[in-house]
Amino acid sequence: MRSLKIKSFALLIVFCFFQNEISAQKTKRITTTDSLLLAVNAITAKDSDRVEKLIQYAEQNGIQEISFWEKLSQKNKELNFKKHALDLKYNLAFCYNEKGLVEEALPVFFEISKEEEKRNLTDDLIQTYNEIGQIFRAMKDSGNAIKYYNKALALAVKTNDHADVAMMYHNKASVYLDLFLLDAAYYNEHLAMQAIQKTDYDKGKGYIFQNLGVILFNRGKIDEAEKMFTQCLEIQKKMHDKGGLAFIYTNLGNCARQKKEDKKALEYYHLGEQIADSIGTIENIKQSARAMMHFYTARKDYKNAFIYSEKYHTANEKLAGKVHQDASLKNLLKYEYEKKTLADSLKVAEEKKLTDIKFAQEKTQRFVLIGGVVLLFIFGAFMFNRFRITKKQKNVIEEKNIEVLKQKHLVEEKQKEILDSIRYAQRIQQALLTHENYFDRNLKRLKQGRK
Repeated sequence: MRSLKIKSFALLIVFCFFQNEISAQKTKRITTTDSLLLAVNAITAKDSDRVEKLIQYAEQNGIQEISFWEKLSQKNKELNFKKHALDLKYNLAFCYNEKGLVEEALPVFFEISKEEEKRNLTDDLIQTYNEIGQIFRAMKDSGNAIKYYNKALALAVKTNDHADVAMMYHNKASVYLDLFLLDAAYYNEHLAMQAIQKTDYDKGKGYIFQNLGVILFNRGKIDEAEKMFTQCLEIQKKMHDKGGLAFIYTNLGNCARQKKEDKKALEYYHLGEQIADSIGTIENIKQSARAMMHFYTARKDYKNAFIYSEKYHTANEKLAGKVHQDASLKNLLKYEYEKKTLADSLKVAEEKKLTDIKFAQEKTQRFVLIGGVVLLFIFGAFMFNRFRITKKQKNVIEEKNIEVLKQKHLVEEKQKEILDSIRYAQRIQQALLTHENYFDRNLKRLKQGRK
């Protein structure tokens, strides 16, 4: 059950809740549950904090009375205190499950899981998936048990919570062990052990050692199995887990019997039997009686073998009745689960339809965007090509202009050379021919002589 911190004076606060209501009954002894129910009745629309304190007190003190949690849930709903609704549902489902009322517990756990998924409450969702898995395992529905353990495992890995990772692998291993799939069970317990070593969660280590011992025993590795059971025994003693101790003592007896250590085996068997009888757990009684029945049969002590055979069959018949009840319950829950699954499927189909429409719109937008990009690319390519051609033509014109300039320069040089040659020839002629003044002077002289 989800733990909440509680102040040391919580009991006093709870008493104050119903002090007025019981003033006329001071001389009458009132049980804790009755007191809490009175406190619930006293809650008003302004008492949201009182609901929270009642939840804290009940959780701290292990209150598992269904009437209290149902009453508090009903009052919380009437007053519309949404803040505590989820915690109340969880506590109510937990109590249903503890009392064996799984037909009430499972639908509530499903409701809780949906709400936690919406609100992304990862840590709480891990525990809820685990509780659902445990219920399915108890109902021998291995497929759904593994399904919900895997859901919890995925979230635990995501949050890097090594203790939860270890426990989910351990729970999966337990399902495989129920089915006697030893390789799958050992693989998952090995992963569980790797994860649990990173924590100080001793109780979890005890569970893992216990399962590893059973797996190794069934594989014929008796010494290794005994080592695992011994490590588990030390942890169970620290935890004061009587059911676990009864189980371990019986299994240590089985190991000793396989090693032909009958005296040691009988000591372990008696220790397991004493604890099983004291706590009255049918599973432990059945396991202990079965082990001692085989022990005495092997030793040909048929009197004691018969006594433990009767004890074993009595316990087995009680469990068989419970199994039959669970089978009927499983069919009922299967129907409810399938109905809920169908409703979820319709909802998913509607959501898928909306998603498809949205996807089609996005697809159209994508095509338009891609078309625009392609057109832009084509236009860009066209402009680039035009620019390249223009630049090329400009380069050709520039080259031709340069060539024309070169030709012009060459013509000018040739013209200059020709003119220079003409001027040079003219100077030579002028140097060789008689000067014009000379002719003019002589002609004048001749004309004068004739006269």
